[in-house]
Parts: sequence; C-alpha cells; structure tokens
Amino acid sequence: MGSHSPLVSVIVPTYDRPEYLGQALASVLAQRCDDLEVIVSDDAGPNDIGSLVESFGDRRLKYRRNTTNLGVLGNTVAALGQAGGKYIAILNDDDLWGPLFLERLVAALEDRDDLVVAFCDHYIIDSEGRIDAAATERRTHDYSRDRLSPGVHHPFGEIALVNRSIGAVMGAVFRRRSIDWAALPAEAGPAYDTWILYLAAKSGLGACYVPERLTYYRYHTGQQTFQSVLDFHLGLVFCYQAFLDDQSLWTMHRQLRALLGTAYVDCGLTLVRAGRAREARASLMRGLWLGPGPRSVVGLLLTLGPSWAPRWVTRVVRTSKGLAGAGGVAGRD
Repeated sequence: MGSHSPLVSVIVPTYDRPEYLGQALASVLAQRCDDLEVIVSDDAGPNDIGSLVESFGDRRLKYRRNTTNLGVLGNTVAALGQAGGKYIAILNDDDLWGPLFLERLVAALEDRDDLVVAFCDHYIIDSEGRIDAAATERRTHDYSRDRLSPGVHHPFGEIALVNRSIGAVMGAVFRRRSIDWAALPAEAGPAYDTWILYLAAKSGLGACYVPERLTYYRYHTGQQTFQSVLDFHLGLVFCYQAFLDDQSLWTMHRQLRALLGTAYVDCGLTLVRAGRAREARASLMRGLWLGPGPRSVVGLLLTLGPSWAPRWVTRVVRTSKGLAGAGGVAGRD
C-alpha cells in the first residue's frame, strides 16, 4: 500500500523569527481541516528552528533546512518541491490563520474542479497580535474586496493582477497540479506571490472568493531591510513588465502600465531614502514616463539632494509587508 498523500500541503518559509513562527505553526495545527503536511523551510537561519518544530510533537510537521541562504523565493521553491498535497497554502512565518481558514477555502475548491484558487479577506494585527480595526478596513477597501462579489470569478486576471485582491502567501489555497510551481522566475524575488497569481490566472480556471476574515496579517517594526524593500520593488518591476509583454493580458494594459510606473517610483523613493540619488533618478524618470504623478515629481526633486530628503521619504515610502497587494511582501530573509 502506498503512502498517504495529504489533502493540503502547507508551506511555511522562515528565517530567524522563532517567536512568531511558533504562533504561526500553532495556528496551522489548530485548523479544523487536519489532513495536512506542514513543511517548515528554514533558510539557514541562526536559531535552532528544528528544536522548535520538534517541540510540537506533531507528525504533520516536516522540517527542512537549507545549507545556505537561498532568499525567500529560493526557500519557498525548495519547500514547494517537496509538497505532495492536492492543495497548496503558503503562510508567512509571522502571520496567523484563524481555525476555519483551511476548512472554508478547501471546501470551496472541493465543490468545483474548475477552480484554481480560493481566497478570503483578513485582519491586520500588530506585533502583539492585537487587531487594528481601522487598518483592517482600509486594507479590505484598498484591495477592492469590499466591492468583490462572493463566489466564483472566471476569468479573474483583473482581480488578481490589477486589484491585487488575493493574498497569495497567507490568504489563499491553490490547486497544486494546476500551477507549475517550478516556473517562478528568480527575477521576481520577494514579489514571487504576484507571479503565483499570474500563473493561477493563466491556468484557465476560476477563483472563488470567500468573504470572511479568516487570516491575520501582522505588521511589526523591523520587518524589512533596505535591500529587501528594494528587491521587492524590483521584483514587481520585473513582474509588471512581463505582464505588459503578455498579449493575452492586453485588456488590462492601461492598468498594468500604471502599476509598473508605481513600482518604478517605489524603487526610486527607496533609493532616495538610501542616498543613492543617481539610481533613484533613473527609476523615477521611468515611473514618470509611465504614469505622471506627484510622487514621481517630488521624488525627482528629492534627488537634488536636500539634507532633509531621507527623513521626508521615510514618511512617503511604505516599507511594510503590505506593499505587494493583498498578500504583502512574501518574505524578508
């Protein structure tokens, strides 16, 4: 008799955040859908994550560790290569799932074979796990989930790539065999969740929106370094340029062009903040050409080098996880 294949493979990429990882794993193991394998993928971090995983005493937990640091994309791809479930769900190591997350979303996928993804809304929590009600409502509005009808959407490219309503790395469950998980390009970097949604939308299958807040998306200080923020924006530049070049997405060309411009501006403002004016200017000029706006103009003025520029940009550039749409930055190695 062959070994049992789990219904859901849960991927938890992690690096040096054991205090949050323990909470994330506890939220996975508390799911009412318990036919799981949970692949905890340690990107060669300095802490003893293996002992933390072992302390749960749960056979569904599978610990793997990279011999060298692969970055968030490489770490996630390595874990995905070991997944054997019918469905895939990815959880950031500092986020949480409510107990009904998998039950609700897996049920939506089980009901219909013509779906590639089911997704939900989410709460915003702080470093201590407290819900920020105002930020939660803003996030729901910003990513159009307050205007999104429940149930099946087919096609859903605009929902995924323009409105960015689907939180791929903590708010969605995917049909594993409908996506080529090996086709995640290195250039996407920390914005790999955006590419996952592209592959899902290109599958020809539909998406199902479950309008409940079933997961918790954490904001906390010190989440990202300058380089990780810059890499994320560069990843978005790569993604949106590729989407613009895809003729099958021509109906979204205007919106994708604007999003590409925004990604260039965000790169530029991040570089201004680091005092790298020449590089910033080139990125901001590209953003201005793609979609003129006050942020690009002000950013260009800042590249002239006033002493107060980095402090001003600190207030302008949003360096939290939430820059990647509903899913946020997929990881911060």
